[in-house]
This record gives sequence, C-alpha cells and structure tokens, in this order.
Amino acid sequence: SSRGYGSVYLLGVRGATTTNYKNAATFAQNQDGKGYNWEFTVRWLNTRYYCSQLAWRAWDEQGYNFDGKTNGVIYPGDIYRSNLTYVILQREL
Repeated sequence: SSRGYGSVYLLGVRGATTTNYKNAATFAQNQDGKGYNWEFTVRWLNTRYYCSQLAWRAWDEQGYNFDGKTNGVIYPGDIYRSNLTYVILQREL
C-alpha cells in the first residue's frame, strides 16, 4: 500500500461484553463531525480526535486502556499489541 501498511486487522477486546462493544461504537459515533486532532501527544483532548486516539478513547470509556507509552501518542500498533486485544481477522492489502 502507498501508506506502508500491508494488512488490515479486525481486533477483539478480551473480556468485553456485547454492551461494551455497543457503547464503544456509540461513543465513537457521537464524535462524528469533530475535527482532526493534530496535537498527537494530547490524548485526552475531546474536541477532536485522530483515528487511533478515537478507538483508544472509545474503549477507555468502557474501562479498557490500550495505553501506548510513546510520549502520549496512541499509535495503531499500541492497540494491536495490547494484551487486551486479539486478532479476529487479518486481510492483506
């Protein structure tokens, strides 16, 4: 791929209930229309989000923290490598 990603993953969250999944999705949907967060190290900003920050925050609201330890930035790999997630499906690009 032109962005350097070779695969797309569908991840599950260990121990999450159907309600957790629904509530995380609802939280994310409720952020629709907010701008893009270019301040990557400001993870608690709630007026705008970048992609992995939004996924992280939606699940943090459910009590699951895929905390990356990289200067406050939440990278997609932090979520992928978290011991709280597991791969359901992988597709090559």
